Amino acid sequence: MRVKPSLAVKNGFTLLEVLIALVLFSFILIMLYGSLYSTGQNWRASEIQTRENDDKRLILSFIRKQVEQTLPIIRVDDEENRVIFRGDDSSLLYVSNLPAHHAGSGIYLLRLGMWRDELALEYLPLSKDNAMFEKDIFIDAEEITLVKNIKTIDLDYYGRDDLDAEPYWRDEWDNKKRLPELIRFRIVTNQRDPWPELVIALRTQALTGQPQLTLQTEKQERHSADTEKQTRTAAPG
Repeated sequence: MRVKPSLAVKNGFTLLEVLIALVLFSFILIMLYGSLYSTGQNWRASEIQTRENDDKRLILSFIRKQVEQTLPIIRVDDEENRVIFRGDDSSLLYVSNLPAHHAGSGIYLLRLGMWRDELALEYLPLSKDNAMFEKDIFIDAEEITLVKNIKTIDLDYYGRDDLDAEPYWRDEWDNKKRLPELIRFRIVTNQRDPWPELVIALRTQALTGQPQLTLQTEKQERHSADTEKQTRTAAPG
């Protein structure tokens, strides 16, 4: 009796089926990689944006703290008595304190402004010699670079010319007797996201709005001492 051999059972895949599976698997890998890459890019962009926003907040907070603590000091000499404060649309000269880790304790003459393409703060200890408005007083000053690669800065001042006048905004402050009430500060850079506008209220304005401290030159100090001595000599008894 002869037995016919059974037909062979197919247990594998054909070459065509394997190629189709590989192509489909490649498409899935490409889509997964694209999704993961996009997610990673968005995450990095979000981290960069968060870091930039934190840097902006720190810098603006530092500027606000320094400027709002402006001290109303008047320089007294034979020529004129004027408050040690002056500002235009691109720089600001004022008197204030600095954090201890930057300069230690004491009162400093500061100038905030744009030089080259940087926003910088120059400072030196306030003295009778540098409490003037000559251009070269900051040659030996220390400097803190706050922002790099900027286009321009814009400063405006809000205040009154005298006690009875109405306050208004202006792009320059050269009042010899008074400080401004508000200072508006803007930074323009090449970045896509603009910097927030900063409006600073000087704390000294909450008192009287008038300078209360004086800084006498050596000549004026000698004159005051001589006047006091003469007054005491002429006084009876």
